[in-house]
Amino acid sequence: MINHVLDLQNLNVRQVTIPLESAATVPADTTLKALVALGREKGFSRFPVWRTDAGRRRIAGLVNLRSLLYEGIADENQPAGDFLKPALYVDDDVRLEVALRLMQRSGHRLAIVLGRDRKELGIVCLQDILRVIFGEVRL
Repeated sequence: MINHVLDLQNLNVRQVTIPLESAATVPADTTLKALVALGREKGFSRFPVWRTDAGRRRIAGLVNLRSLLYEGIADENQPAGDFLKPALYVDDDVRLEVALRLMQRSGHRLAIVLGRDRKELGIVCLQDILRVIFGEVRL
C-alpha cells in the first residue's frame, strides 16, 4: 500500500479517467422518474447532466439522487436539470494526489476531467482514486 501511495506523485488524472462516452450521463430534460430508474439499473447515485449549447454537449452540473430522495421529490416528472449542483472540474494533467485533495476539500465525490482545449474528456470519482491507492476492496 505504501508503494501505491508513493505512486500517486507520478500518476495523473488522465490515467484513471472514465471516458465521457462510457460514463452514465443524462440530458437535462430527463425526468426524475427516469433518473431514479437509471440509478437503480446502473447502481450509481451521482450523474453528470448535460445540455446542448450551440450544437455541442456540455456538462451543466451534477445530480445526486441520494440528496433528492432525502429532500423528498415533489414531482417525479420534473426534469433533472432543475436539481443541478455545480460540478468540480479538474485538468487531465493534474496529479492524482492533487485531485484527491481537491475532492476532499470541496466535498465532491465526482469530478469532470477537462482536456487542454477545455473540452470535457470524462469523469473521475473518488472510488477510482481510492482503488488506485488501496486496490480492489470487497466488503
